[in-house]
Amino acid sequence: MKTMVSVLCGAVLLFIISGCSTIESRRTERAEAFAALTKDQQRIVMQGSITEGLTKDAVYIALGRPLRVRQEHMNGVTTESWVYGRMETYSAPRMYVGPVYYGRYGAAPWFYPAYYDNTVSVMKDTFVVYFDTKGKVKGWQEL
Repeated sequence: MKTMVSVLCGAVLLFIISGCSTIESRRTERAEAFAALTKDQQRIVMQGSITEGLTKDAVYIALGRPLRVRQEHMNGVTTESWVYGRMETYSAPRMYVGPVYYGRYGAAPWFYPAYYDNTVSVMKDTFVVYFDTKGKVKGWQEL
């Protein structure tokens, strides 16, 4: 039984660790694409930055998987843009209504004061990377 629990815990830990993506792990995953970059481009990518002219593989290595991929069609030309974002968590006030108070002027609900126990997580877009028809970075925009 202890062996089974240990194996299960090990499997869960391995699953959690393997889900983490770093620049180094993405560079290893796409080693051929990284080797095809110039030394200057390799330095920029390893810093987690991008520059015009990088390939989609290089952007993936530098920034990771995008939140969304958009394809736009205009004048017979299809371009692609990758949207990146981050998770933001907020605390929102919650108001509770307690028992009804029956007073001199009829029934009225009894309000408890608001308190911040309700957390809300929201995925926010932070910037977009635009690619040309050849799959190279033509620009980016912070949102």
